[in-house]
Amino acid sequence: MPREHITRDASPCPVDGCDRLIKIAGLCVTHYHRRWKENRHIPRPAKNTNCSVEGCERPARGPFCATHAQRLYRGKPLINASRSQLPEETVPRFWSRVNKDGPTQPHMTTQCWVFMGAGRGGYSSFSAQNKSIDAHRFSWQITNGEIPCGMLVCHHCDNRACVRPDHLFLGTYKDNYEDMRSKGRALVGEKTNSAKLTTEQVLEMRRAYDVDGAVVVALAERYGVVPVTVINIVRRRAWKHLP
Repeated sequence: MPREHITRDASPCPVDGCDRLIKIAGLCVTHYHRRWKENRHIPRPAKNTNCSVEGCERPARGPFCATHAQRLYRGKPLINASRSQLPEETVPRFWSRVNKDGPTQPHMTTQCWVFMGAGRGGYSSFSAQNKSIDAHRFSWQITNGEIPCGMLVCHHCDNRACVRPDHLFLGTYKDNYEDMRSKGRALVGEKTNSAKLTTEQVLEMRRAYDVDGAVVVALAERYGVVPVTVINIVRRRAWKHLP
């Protein structure tokens, strides 16, 4: 308890009917603790649930989300400068480095426009306004406008170097993953490096548990895994992509 709340006043407690002496914050000890117990259940004002930056709907702890808090920490502007303020030669310089005679993906009917530039992870980069930006994101911005906060620029064609505007679409992280999984490119099941079971073994395990009534411990010993793994598989918590 803060020392400034403790008083040496010898006058009685101001509460009607109480003849105890004042000890803490203008009250006797009994009524001080009673007031504290009553006030501690008063709900606190709700904190900001979304980032205070305009157009950003990410959850925030404080005034900003994690992304904008880090931008502020690094001394960067919270909102990027508009692409409409680019120098006149920037956009022609970008398209001059695009090869419009790129490959045609098996599931596409039009050719990819491949940006001829360095990058990493298969994505090409372009320098604009003294900063590096992914080429496909720049292509979207100069064609369709600013990218909303929290949104990704995804590829219909699955070619990361492609900057053709009609091969791009906006989506969330979940949309991007669902698109990848629907095309069979997601690392699930036995495609992952940590997988200890095959697809056939998982289906056999579920069939033995659902139809034959096999015991979890016996299945764990048969397939060389721990019982928790068997439980997660037969209850469809793991290997969810299989029936």
